[in-house]
Amino acid sequence: MTELVGDTGAVVALATGSTLHARDLLQTAVAEGITLAVPAAAYAAAWASSAPLGRMLLDGFLDLSARAGGRASFDFSQVVVSAQARGWPVITATPGPLFALAPDVAVEVLP
Repeated sequence: MTELVGDTGAVVALATGSTLHARDLLQTAVAEGITLAVPAAAYAAAWASSAPLGRMLLDGFLDLSARAGGRASFDFSQVVVSAQARGWPVITATPGPLFALAPDVAVEVLP
């Protein structure tokens, strides 16, 4: 297992360490370089449903992901999935992160 996609509940559990399994999984993911993709909608829902302390933990989780080599901007993942599902190209000013996620994604670069 080298990649996982997290839903809202998983994101909250991983960020807060609310279960032993979530704590172990996060520790393993960091130690073994497992990539966790979090759709922007899942992150936004987790953040919106959390109390202020939970929001701080979610923001810390985002910072940890970025320091571990992840992408701090989850919208790129959602853009790639949407474009590939529709068979449409992505229009972007910054294609690098998109190509890092999906080298075969069709892109039209804004000048």
